[in-house]
Amino acid sequence: MHRTISTVCLGLLLMLAASLASAEESEPMHLGLGLGMSAQSGWLSLFSAVSTDNNGSELLLVPTSFYVPINITPSFRLEPSIGFYRTSNDASTKLTPTSTTTSTSSESGTLVAVGLGAFYVMKPADAFRIYTGPRLDLLFISSSDTTSQTGVGASPTVTDTSSRNGWTISGAVGGEYYPISRLSFGAEAALGFGGLGTPSTTSTSSGGSASTASVSTSTNTTIRTVGTLFVRIFFF
Repeated sequence: MHRTISTVCLGLLLMLAASLASAEESEPMHLGLGLGMSAQSGWLSLFSAVSTDNNGSELLLVPTSFYVPINITPSFRLEPSIGFYRTSNDASTKLTPTSTTTSTSSESGTLVAVGLGAFYVMKPADAFRIYTGPRLDLLFISSSDTTSQTGVGASPTVTDTSSRNGWTISGAVGGEYYPISRLSFGAEAALGFGGLGTPSTTSTSSGGSASTASVSTSTNTTIRTVGTLFVRIFFF
């Protein structure tokens, strides 16, 4: 279901690109590189987002990302993007104050977001641009949690690895200010809808046995607003 929605949205973006580009006179294409930082963050539950106890909807925020603005015509822009986020946590605890057994846990989580935006660009003044259009982002989430014990009566080491995919589709409107012709500062507001797929979990013990479970849950979806600040540099 998620893959079908993503494919349809991507097709609509490409159709919009072709129709707008063909409607304009032929002009040189402008290519740049941008950095976008979301005004929101929701990464505190990266580990539990792939478990059966948490729907992980906060992970439908796209991390700080690199953007490649491509001004195909003066009034049409395509903007691929990629973002990456990784976090880890290590902890060591004695089971009781007098116990010789110590429990150690090591967690890590990774989120990769790949996106594409298609925008109609307006020029109300020489140094200003306003744009509006859709953004589509595909999210790839994974996590690992290893728990081990040392000392008398220690339990076997257990490693749980999980993964799940997600997507967001947003309607965005933004503005840019150009202090010089190849540099812009901007802000964007978006209303987004997205979902996360079913998590897949593998558990391995120190004895070598492993089991894989695909958790059967309902589709997790969310609707939210997102604000992003941008810096874009155009090379030509």
